[in-house]
Amino acid sequence: MTPTTTFIGKEDYQKQVKTFSDSLFNRYQSVSSLLTEDLTAIDSNTLHMIGKILRGETPVEKSFCKLLGHSLLQAESLAGDSANIGFVYSISLLKHVLANESLRNQSDVLTLRAYEETLQKLRSAIEASYQVPTMEDIEHIVNKVCEDRLLSQVILNAAKVAGLEGKIYFENGRQTNFVIERRTGYSFKTKPFKFFLDSSGLWERQNVRVMLVDGVIEQVSEIDQILNAALTSKQSVMIVCRGYSEEVVATLKANFDRGLLDVIPVRINSDLESINILNDIASVCGSDIVSSLKGEIVACVKWDNLPVINKIRCYQEKITIEEEKTRPSVNAQIKHLLAKRLDNQNLEDVVVLIDERIKALTAESVIVRLPNFSYLQNQTARTKFDTSLRTIKSVLNNGLMTFEDLRNNFKPNSSDLEKAVFESLKSLHEALGDDKVSSLAVLLALNVCGKQSLMIASTNGAILMEE
Repeated sequence: MTPTTTFIGKEDYQKQVKTFSDSLFNRYQSVSSLLTEDLTAIDSNTLHMIGKILRGETPVEKSFCKLLGHSLLQAESLAGDSANIGFVYSISLLKHVLANESLRNQSDVLTLRAYEETLQKLRSAIEASYQVPTMEDIEHIVNKVCEDRLLSQVILNAAKVAGLEGKIYFENGRQTNFVIERRTGYSFKTKPFKFFLDSSGLWERQNVRVMLVDGVIEQVSEIDQILNAALTSKQSVMIVCRGYSEEVVATLKANFDRGLLDVIPVRINSDLESINILNDIASVCGSDIVSSLKGEIVACVKWDNLPVINKIRCYQEKITIEEEKTRPSVNAQIKHLLAKRLDNQNLEDVVVLIDERIKALTAESVIVRLPNFSYLQNQTARTKFDTSLRTIKSVLNNGLMTFEDLRNNFKPNSSDLEKAVFESLKSLHEALGDDKVSSLAVLLALNVCGKQSLMIASTNGAILMEE
């Protein structure tokens, strides 16, 4: 059937939106959690539950859900719990605006201009309500999000180990319990020759010269001057390239065993994940890559041009590099990867590869290995981890507040809009209680979600597509 478009006028649109938004709020209040197919709870603090509630059937309802859902997602991506606050506030504000004839018929330009002035007062009220978070506050927030004592303890312990600068990543495991592992240094999956490692499977050195080659080293003569300089200086060297001839490896091993040279050859894996690994290692080492594509020859590389790295550890399947002075170049590389990730966010395989590269470029990190869960249990745990960690971050950076303090510190004038805002703050307090919440989450909810709600309320009509 060919889709058709219809126009619905302002009055009819507002009437349908009001009826639907009231039903949404009643639906939200009637459940504290929804169950997945394997009886795992999705609680009210996550956007995932709101996403299940925010469903429409008619064209008007679907367009409303799409508009409000976009603003909730935008706020939640910046601070955990914003969607929960924004949903309650938006529906309440919409209700009070549509109940007021003056506001209902006011143009969206005038409404949003007036709301910008109100937001200035709300920001001041949030600042006046600010509280410094304590460890007890953090624990309470995480427990509320998780509703699972074991899961909340894992999150809190991982956050403590990672600290303010560390990153937390999640991996699927085959064990029956959670495992938390702290990693220091930049780690890259590579293939050092295991016969250069000690009995514990490790080659660890400080003040190491590093040479990166985008190609294969086939003859010892290509690295002859590097080896002579290493022999004279007695300095350790790590060479990373795509492959070596047997002659090169045998020569390095013979001199290594005799104690003349401490040069370890490292190979790059020949898989999809390792395509750009040399670029990432170069950003960490502050080094150029020797490449024939640039007209460069390995034999012409000067010893003094090789960077000296603070500490390097080589294992059987990876290398770990510790270096502080290249942090700016690493941050620039991560920023480039994040932009690339955003451009390819609809390509799951590309996103996974970029995430792995970003993980390798994080100097301080904590890996949380999840137990051997079912798929739905796994996704639920990841959801709660995600919400908890983003909430912790926003709370530590921006402090806490309560809705009661916000109401007391917001002094509305006699305008209909500010009265509607004040009533919506009362609804927030009644629906979400006296618990402390992130100041940033509240500000985002009032700003992003509040504006979207007012734009919906003041629309002059809608062109809708029907099947």
